[in-house]
Amino acid sequence: MKKIVQRLAAAVLSGCTIWSMAAGAFAASPAASIGSTAYPTLNAAIAAAKNGETIVLQSDIDNAKETYYVGVGKGAAYFGSTAKSFTIDLNKHTIRAGAESQTGLLIAVNSQAGACAITLKNGTIDSTRGTGMEIRDDNPATPTTVTLDNVTVKSADDTGIQCVSSKLEIQSATVTGQGNAIYAEDSSIHIRAGSFTANGSTANSAIASYTCVDKETLQLDLSTVSDSGAMCTRPADWKQKLTEKVEMYFFEDVPETAYYYPSVLWAVQNGVTVGMSTTEFAPQKSCTRAQMATFLWNQAGQPKPTITKSPFTDVKAGSWYYEAVLWAYETRVTVGTSATTFTPNQTCSRAQIATFLWNAAGQPSPATTENPFTDVKTGSWYYKAVLWMAENDLAAGTGKETFSPMNTCKRCDIVTFLYRAVQL
Repeated sequence: MKKIVQRLAAAVLSGCTIWSMAAGAFAASPAASIGSTAYPTLNAAIAAAKNGETIVLQSDIDNAKETYYVGVGKGAAYFGSTAKSFTIDLNKHTIRAGAESQTGLLIAVNSQAGACAITLKNGTIDSTRGTGMEIRDDNPATPTTVTLDNVTVKSADDTGIQCVSSKLEIQSATVTGQGNAIYAEDSSIHIRAGSFTANGSTANSAIASYTCVDKETLQLDLSTVSDSGAMCTRPADWKQKLTEKVEMYFFEDVPETAYYYPSVLWAVQNGVTVGMSTTEFAPQKSCTRAQMATFLWNQAGQPKPTITKSPFTDVKAGSWYYEAVLWAYETRVTVGTSATTFTPNQTCSRAQIATFLWNAAGQPSPATTENPFTDVKTGSWYYKAVLWMAENDLAAGTGKETFSPMNTCKRCDIVTFLYRAVQL
């Protein structure tokens, strides 16, 4: 098998030098701090950090401030000869490696070190040339563990993250590379949420993990990659059919005890909707008319509309909801807010959502005329839709005798209505 790992010089691990200014001897703004103590470089802060401490970036980091030498390359780096665990809060800043660098951030642990655990959170690691981030441990018996939480890693011309003889725990990350987003050798990877994309001309697969069979042979072994904590993985069969993009979702704002948890899980797993991010569903946020049309279109399998020209002046070709709205219009799921407008960004009321669903079901007549809601008047444009919803237990009221038809409908309620409707 072709070996595609881009190894750094072995000499780096056996003997390394970190060049940095002394703490306090700088005129420009500090690069990082630990508590109230400021440091001119990230490496100076790492050297000073005690076990369990948090380093907070105070500015963007680039190879003008941080220097290590690997051949002709230089950039931000951490080399460890003793076991130490700490957190780097990127604090919405970027660790950036320019044209002379070989990696954006290097975490390399020497053979004499014990187990290290390093957490990176809340920021970006960016390399215009070379690997975005590299993690390597020269002693596989005590692998270094690196955890990413709300981190973006990207490389303009190489692998996003390269991991050798280490452990990678991804709570939440967006990783973009060329050949691979993540490339691993003799490492274990666990991903809970994130988006991983190989988008270059040399794109191989989003995630590639190899086991070294002997000194020269690598064997693809995706059993070393786990997504067991994710609510949903797309595509679900990416390990069988390697793909250039993998997405994993875990919504921190959707607890398993919530009444809408099964509905959100169903909606994401079946491609009805995704979250606002890989970790946020925003269940209490409102939904627009364009979003609702798209939910129903996704649920229907994204059928191609037969009409090719929008009847609405406010629905432009190329918009993300264009085909969904055209499909909704021609199937009479909705007819717009007027003859020429759809008003895609208008938030949906509970009455509108009921009517969308009723139309999508073919406008079935309610079996009863008994109205349980005092605020849903006979003859109102949503009357039959609400009665149909109520008698089929698709939607409860907001009170014992109220439906609150003009209230804004929340995302958690919309997916719940949809979930119940498919079970009729």
